[in-house]
Amino acid sequence: NIPYEKLLEMQYLDQVYYEALRLNPPLTYTTKECSDSYELDNGKGHKFQMGKKSAALISIYSLHRDAEYYPHADTFEPERFNVEHGGVKAFKDKCVLLPFGEGPRICLGIKLANVKVKTAIVEVLRKFEVTVNEEVLKEPKISAKEFLNIKECNILLNFKKL
Repeated sequence: NIPYEKLLEMQYLDQVYYEALRLNPPLTYTTKECSDSYELDNGKGHKFQMGKKSAALISIYSLHRDAEYYPHADTFEPERFNVEHGGVKAFKDKCVLLPFGEGPRICLGIKLANVKVKTAIVEVLRKFEVTVNEEVLKEPKISAKEFLNIKECNILLNFKKL
């Protein structure tokens, strides 16, 4: 049993967890409804009007891999979430890290999910050395048939008891 306080102290676990969620968010997109009319400016001379009650589709997957916010965006680099650089909060404050959504409609189960998954990671790594099986593709593709971020192939792992 791992006390909740101990999980909070595991900063590198937090960095690895959020980097994994950045590269593989549970949902690939989300929608938002404009509460007011708004003019968007892409900074390159193009402006776009969003009317009140207009729907916006936000690609979480693309946002999380945008090199403007994440240098070396396709590389697994947990250190980008180091607390010395502002940690996870710095990215959430800019609204460029949305694995569970954001704002008043953020996932209700975020705290439970965070505790359960981090606890599971710690328990597995205490007992096993885990490696990716060689049969797994280097970049598994997201299935077009799924609503969630589910890969077309199985992700096979090797477990070696410690």
